[in-house]
Amino acid sequence: MKIAIAQTNSTVGDVEGNARRIGEFTERAHRQGATLIVFPELALPGYPPLDLLERASFVARCQGKADAIAAQLPPDIAAVFGNIATVPDASPIGPRLINAAVVAEHGRISHRFAKSLLPTYDVFDEARYFAANTAPGETVFMMGNTRIGVTICEDIWNDAEFWSTGERLRDKAFEAPMVYAVDPVTRLVRAGASIILNLSASPFSAGKTKVREQLLTHAARKHNVFVGYANLVGGNDGLLFDGASMAFAPSGALLAQAHHWDEDLIFFEAETTSAASSAASGPTPLNSGRAHGLPTPARAPEPAGAPAPAPAPAPAPAPAPAPAPAPAPAPAPARAHAPEPEPALGPGAARTSAALSVDHQADDVAIRDGLVIGIRDYFQKTGLSLAVVGLSGGIDSAVTAYLAVRALGSQGVVGVSMPSAFSSTGSIEDAAALARNLGIECLHIPIQRTFESYLETLEPTFRGRPRDVTEENLQSRIRGALLMAIANKRGGVVLSTGNKSESAMGYCTLYGDTAGALSVLGDLYKHQVYALARLANREASGNTAASSSATHAGSSPNAGSRSEGEVIPEASITKPPSAELAPNQKDEDTLPPYPLLDHVLELFIEERLDLDQIALRAQVPLDLVQAIVRRVYANEFKRRQLPPTLRVSRRSWTGRRYPVVQRFTE
Repeated sequence: MKIAIAQTNSTVGDVEGNARRIGEFTERAHRQGATLIVFPELALPGYPPLDLLERASFVARCQGKADAIAAQLPPDIAAVFGNIATVPDASPIGPRLINAAVVAEHGRISHRFAKSLLPTYDVFDEARYFAANTAPGETVFMMGNTRIGVTICEDIWNDAEFWSTGERLRDKAFEAPMVYAVDPVTRLVRAGASIILNLSASPFSAGKTKVREQLLTHAARKHNVFVGYANLVGGNDGLLFDGASMAFAPSGALLAQAHHWDEDLIFFEAETTSAASSAASGPTPLNSGRAHGLPTPARAPEPAGAPAPAPAPAPAPAPAPAPAPAPAPAPAPARAHAPEPEPALGPGAARTSAALSVDHQADDVAIRDGLVIGIRDYFQKTGLSLAVVGLSGGIDSAVTAYLAVRALGSQGVVGVSMPSAFSSTGSIEDAAALARNLGIECLHIPIQRTFESYLETLEPTFRGRPRDVTEENLQSRIRGALLMAIANKRGGVVLSTGNKSESAMGYCTLYGDTAGALSVLGDLYKHQVYALARLANREASGNTAASSSATHAGSSPNAGSRSEGEVIPEASITKPPSAELAPNQKDEDTLPPYPLLDHVLELFIEERLDLDQIALRAQVPLDLVQAIVRRVYANEFKRRQLPPTLRVSRRSWTGRRYPVVQRFTE
């Protein structure tokens, strides 16, 4: 049996477009001799549809289009794709929809299988909409003499044996990753399934791809079955899907792997007798031999009847790599923002640990490519074409503009330099140099006269009150208003440039540097922003083997670059970080050094350690940790008002559910 895995990029709500994609991929698979094709979770409605599921017309359209897809199937091929369906004879209590895997064959829908395990944590809220399958061992259908078991995303992630020994890198990991009482895969194997298909919409986070591969390898070996895993690709709002769909033999050998960050169609062959005989006779791998976890260039589909390439060696399951300490990032330059009033955190004490390295597991290339896809899909799927980015000469705005150019091309990005009396000559020059390197238009709009006009207007109200952070925030808000005006006039949107370290501490200005339609760096700590800047410059100089998985929006990997060996001006990487909203201002006047701050924040947000554990791990005073955490809690109200944020970590602000009004302290 030749099975195709279609890795598609669905747009939420574009039922017609998604249906065409399903039809096109099915035709391609049929021409190449496949008898079965599997698509990702909710491939027809798009993932996640959220409260569109409350619209009866949306549900009806999805169900009707599924029937139309089945009626138009090529002969001799069955398709399994994700859709929604109503619960037959639904009880008046509870959800009336299921997250479904639809089996279409012989011109009709032959089966609708419900998802068994409904994630309700972090960015997921499926129990709000769907009823769970209470008989996971019954999601089996026959093709010839072969019983094929169908699972949907979370259904394959609840293997107690794997999590008892494997790396616990999961979005929901807190005390332990096991949150369900049933393992649907075990139930399906007991029901006689020799092939397990998994329709998935598994969001990207740094390090997760390797864990998926280990999990699927374990499932294939443990149960002696073929495993086909079809994962979604692309960006929808803040969620990024990296694809990397895979197929495994009962031995655990990787038979095929799809591209990262691109649509793809891959194939594998499975014997149609039993899992045991299949393992004994050996599968015929197709499209194997790709480097695991590395982006690969796009390729043309194989012609029908093309010989299969030699099988790749079976990868031995390995524990997830231990995080390597990263070098402390260099100081960053100015950025057009100001903090709201907050007490200083005693930078003198923090500086005693300024050399502390920050542990991270992030694959810089994967994060970079994911952010590029997130920007590209946000613009393409909303019909927008122009991004407006404020350029301060600092690291955050520079990296945001660089990523936007990779996604949209230099013609799709406009930079705006808005210096004040506090902006250094170097920062102004760095903003201009960045624009030249990227080949983008750069508007120069000084704000000093506007700022003075505001002060004059407010003078009667401010009279008798000393100058403070209010005036700093005012400059940031003037810049935010100008960016929004330019975007409105030109039919574009503003990209917010803030990072996770600053938003964690509230070191950002509402309606100023937080303004925008999309937050590009909002899930990256400061050290990760530096890492992307260095990656950009390494690639520009040719001093790296890394490359993106594809060329986006017609731009080269260093689209618009004018300075050989440099995309991000070196001064933007090496200057001390400063908002430049007051004389001689430095971020460290208010914040601990970023290497130390990032380490503490990661231990608190990602690893959710107690404060005394954080102090011990980071080797800093407990009172400093307490002060940092107090500011994280106190600034929840700001993060509630941030733009949609591209998610690249296990614990993004998108999935955070903390109350704004509360009095808990640690």
